[in-house]
Amino acid sequence: MSRHGSIRISEIMTKQIYCIDCRDSLEEAIEVLQKHNVRHLPVMDGKKLMGILSKSDVEKVMVTKVHTNEDIGIPVLTIDQIMTKSVNTIQHDDTVREAAEILSLMSYHALPVLDGENLVGIVSSTDIILYFLKICDE
Repeated sequence: MSRHGSIRISEIMTKQIYCIDCRDSLEEAIEVLQKHNVRHLPVMDGKKLMGILSKSDVEKVMVTKVHTNEDIGIPVLTIDQIMTKSVNTIQHDDTVREAAEILSLMSYHALPVLDGENLVGIVSSTDIILYFLKICDE
């Protein structure tokens, strides 16, 4: 199976990426998540990756609102206030094994994929699981 683990992440990553701007509101991010049925959104400032926002980040804010019975002004919140800022990334020519190792050690489920400093894709733990399931059937 060592041959399979050396496959480049660019071969299994999602190339059609939906991103949001770091100055967008949470309401705008929710619209993107729902419209495109995605769970992770890279957060950009122009072409620079600033962080990542997950569906679970949004759900935490929503749960806080429900449990505290407060109006926390969700439409006014910005992505910058709730995104993960210290985001691990992977390079497009790194291996599936390297991505799997990173994700297995962390509490998040997606890695933005870069070519140098340019965002070129995203890979999730689900992408990696599906890849390994596929090669198990070979």
